[in-house]
Amino acid sequence: MEVTGPGGVLPNEGEHEEIEESTVGKKQKDTARNTQDELVRNTQDELLRNTQDELERNTQGEPEDWKIQDPDKGPSYTVSEYMERLGHGNYTRWVTFVMSLVSFADSAEIAVTAVIIKALVCEWNLNNLQKALIPALILTGEAIGSFCAGKLADIFGRRVVMLYCYYGICSFSVVSIFAESYYVYLISRTFVGVFVGSCFPIAACYLHEMSPVPTRAQNLTVFSLIAETGSAFVCVCAVFLMELEHGWRLELTAILAVALLTLFFLHFIDESPRYYAITDDKSRATEVLRKIAHVNLVEMPIGTLETSTEMRGRYVDFIKQPNTR
Repeated sequence: MEVTGPGGVLPNEGEHEEIEESTVGKKQKDTARNTQDELVRNTQDELLRNTQDELERNTQGEPEDWKIQDPDKGPSYTVSEYMERLGHGNYTRWVTFVMSLVSFADSAEIAVTAVIIKALVCEWNLNNLQKALIPALILTGEAIGSFCAGKLADIFGRRVVMLYCYYGICSFSVVSIFAESYYVYLISRTFVGVFVGSCFPIAACYLHEMSPVPTRAQNLTVFSLIAETGSAFVCVCAVFLMELEHGWRLELTAILAVALLTLFFLHFIDESPRYYAITDDKSRATEVLRKIAHVNLVEMPIGTLETSTEMRGRYVDFIKQPNTR
């Protein structure tokens, strides 16, 4: 039954419900369409942003295998592989400088004996046997230190052993400078030889571990050349100092100044991440690698660091075949 009103015929209740349902359905469709359009726009914007970031990274020369978005699904890297990706940068140059200073000071400590030996003979009226014992015991101490260096560095760490070695070098150098008898000088220089023999191979090992393969030979070449420069430095100092009163003591003081400078710089290097890796200390190894990436101005590769808990510092490993290690 139709109902009339002032404006004409009004729709009945059924028709009114149909109109309301069609209006609601239309609004739902419009809302769904708007939501879908917004999702498409957001997806397009995100894809455009990712594409721009990728182009920027490629422009800066970032390797393709660094672009790992999910850390949980990233590959595993050894310390050597991380060092390869971090490359040669400011951090590697800093390590090369400090280790070259170590080789300079170590070489000077050994070479100084040949320069001052005649002054020592005159100082204490040494016979031929006593004269020969000075370089012999120094070199013997150096051999003992070299034999122990690898085991100590694998157990306590490269940085720690180098620091303690230089504390020993500086301490016994002071004793030798103020020595009033032949035997005090002989014993003190023997201990200097022990510490120099321990520090030199560890410094070479540390530089090797902290250098990427493309520049490793170059850095070790610099390390060796600077060692020869240390010997030349001793000779230059002798020209100006040995003619003075107590010249041999002044010569030892000049070498001590170099050792103290080296000790100062050794406090500002980090432990080798390879040592942390072989001791299964993943967090500290990762921290050092991140610092290297930051100083070298490169991005840290995302992945898992491989660590090890195998035995280390064993001399028997030197004679084992590679497939039995």
